[in-house]
This record gives sequence, C-alpha cells and structure tokens, in this order.
Amino acid sequence: MINTDQNHFLNYDLLEIYPHEVFRSKREQKLAVFELCKGLSNLVGEKHPSAFDFICKKFEELCISLRKK
Repeated sequence: MINTDQNHFLNYDLLEIYPHEVFRSKREQKLAVFELCKGLSNLVGEKHPSAFDFICKKFEELCISLRKK
C-alpha cells in the first residue's frame, strides 16, 4: 500500500479483498475494484488535478481501439 497523509486506500484495505482471492463473490470483487479506483482517483486528483483530462483521454482511446476489434 502507498503511504499517504489522507490514507486514500483505507476503505480498500479494510475490505481485505485482494485480486488473488478468486473465491470471493463477484459483488465483493467489484466493490474492491471500485474502492481501489476511488482511492487512486482521489490521490491523482490531489497530486495532479490536470492529470484527469489526460487519463480520461487515454481511456477513451483504449475504448475506441477495443470497439474496433
């Protein structure tokens, strides 16, 4: 875990659901992914607010390329 002042990943850590735990339910895995994404978003937004535009553009490019396949 990344050590930050605001501990952006506390909710993810408290779930104690990790990618290698394939026996967990799909709902639990989704919740863990969303909590992790939320922590990452908060961290990126705090450290580099302009990075959101770049990240959104890259995700859009990835979606477009996947739709073509």
